[in-house]
Amino acid sequence: MNEAQTWATIGVLTTALLATITLVVTMLMRTITAQIGGLRSEMHSLRSEMGSLRSEMGSLRSEMGSLRSEMDTGLNALRSEMNARFEAVDSRFEALNTRFETIDTRFATIDTQFAAINSRFDTVDARFELINARIGALDRDVHILFDRVYGNTPGSL
Repeated sequence: MNEAQTWATIGVLTTALLATITLVVTMLMRTITAQIGGLRSEMHSLRSEMGSLRSEMGSLRSEMGSLRSEMDTGLNALRSEMNARFEAVDSRFEALNTRFETIDTRFATIDTQFAAINSRFDTVDARFELINARIGALDRDVHILFDRVYGNTPGSL
């Protein structure tokens, strides 16, 4: 092979190499462009899905807000009802407390009256004991008189 053929072969090989590199780069560029286009379409669909998710989240937030307001309304109504019931129970307990205080006052009065009655009974018991002592003395005097008048004791006749 002479020098011209060598240079011709080098030129052909260089051209073939450059053509292959150009072909590969072109195909790679087309593939990358296609992939980027697919990625862009996927990102666009993701953005639209994110938009729908945002709208769903907004509707969910509004539903949660309405549920919260309903719960607040229900809890406030329940709180008002329970406060009213507790106030009614408190007033009943106050009425019962007043009744019990009245009963305590009556029992104190009754205790005072019983103490007065007990002191009266003690006085009456003392009088009965005095009367019994006097009757005993009279009985003894009657026995003595009977013995003097009749000369014997009663019951021996």
